[in-house]
Amino acid sequence: LKFRFYYQLYTPGTPTTPASHLNLHRFYFQTEAWSGEYDIIQCPPDTPPSSCIHEITARWQVKDMAIDCDPKKDPTCVPNKGINLIYAGGHCHAPSCLSIELYNADTGDLLCRQVPIIG
Repeated sequence: LKFRFYYQLYTPGTPTTPASHLNLHRFYFQTEAWSGEYDIIQCPPDTPPSSCIHEITARWQVKDMAIDCDPKKDPTCVPNKGINLIYAGGHCHAPSCLSIELYNADTGDLLCRQVPIIG
């Protein structure tokens, strides 16, 4: 097994040039009331699988996960100045998971969709 790592040296910002790197902040949110797992309600007996679909929905705002702070003084600071979403990933267990979607509530745009590969 061989690994190759590429890196770029950090160059601090100046009054006229931004720093070469920015902090990457990780937001973490759970729909399951902060339990980490969720039990799907069993359908009544003799329910066809196509009619047995359970949905869970959660709504949150990025501003509720950020605080007023200065990232130059605190590296764990997540300033409340908007974000650039780089990655979003859901968590579910196949075969019960049909899909996970993340929407922008302001625009209705679909940002991320995950579907399992079954088989």
